[in-house]
Amino acid sequence: MQRVKFLRCSIRIMLARAGALLLIAAVSFVLFACDPGDVVEPTPTPAEATNGVSDAQYLAIICTGLDRFSSSLVQADTEDEIVTVIRDYIGSLEEVSPPVDAEEFHQEFIEYLRESMDEPGELATRPRPVPEDDVRDRMAHAERNVDECQDLAFFDEEGSGP
Repeated sequence: MQRVKFLRCSIRIMLARAGALLLIAAVSFVLFACDPGDVVEPTPTPAEATNGVSDAQYLAIICTGLDRFSSSLVQADTEDEIVTVIRDYIGSLEEVSPPVDAEEFHQEFIEYLRESMDEPGELATRPRPVPEDDVRDRMAHAERNVDECQDLAFFDEEGSGP
């Protein structure tokens, strides 16, 4: 009879231990399954070109104008030559429909350039408008792959220069 009691007691202890181990395993699984670990930021999704040009096309226009403006600061002999480059830059921007979520920035940037026509040298030091953070992040990521932007970081910087 004592042997039966011993076996019942041993079985209860084993079941209790097995239950405890299962509980620990289940809790561990839940904790490790919920651990985000190294979170990898997703690559920003390019804007759809349904109502405007693609991000890459838009960046090519922005960076080409910026490059021409920068060159004019070094090479121009007169302020009028710089103003001509700014006027051409504005014209190229006005001819394009930007990605939908960049429209507000686009208009602000054109206005910023127009306001600089009287003092074009100020563009090199006056803070420029910047798009919303999500648009800026996406454009900064995309500009690394646009040939015209290779030596520039227009969207990677916080509104410094044109």
